[in-house]
Amino acid sequence: MTRAMLIDISKCLGCNACTQACKMANNIPEGVFRSKIHQHETGAYPAVSLTFIKHSCKHCVEPGCASACPVGALYKTADGPVVYDSKKCIGCRYCMNACPYGVPSFDWDKGLLEAPVINKCTFCVDRDDGGEGPACAEVCPFGAITFGERDELLAQAHTQIQNNPERYVDHVY
Repeated sequence: MTRAMLIDISKCLGCNACTQACKMANNIPEGVFRSKIHQHETGAYPAVSLTFIKHSCKHCVEPGCASACPVGALYKTADGPVVYDSKKCIGCRYCMNACPYGVPSFDWDKGLLEAPVINKCTFCVDRDDGGEGPACAEVCPFGAITFGERDELLAQAHTQIQNNPERYVDHVY
């Protein structure tokens, strides 16, 4: 079973609960993020609207970051997530250049003096071993983030688009 997340940005109100849950579940230090909410403003006064977009790893079917990593520190698991092994990382940062979404980030505070650290969403794979899904999906109060089986989520996304063409762009990552 390949797992995935369906993110419906039309339901996101920018509360950042997902960002905070990610930080708490993964013990991420202050100033470092694996997930961010970007605010996008459209229109002109008085018809201005805000859209909030969750920016995190897309866990691509064919991840550029993993293919660019010369030591296999980033790799795709059989059940979907693209994960990071800090013990293998040499700090080359090729993954940062290879990701079309600009997701992997380097911990510049540590640099190469300590073990290099790349930050990116890992789908909370350690939580999944205990039967829990990603912290961000679990905590989202508006149902903007759904975690589940990839084929079912794709079918759900296409149904939502088909049933609400005025609300959605006909495209699923």
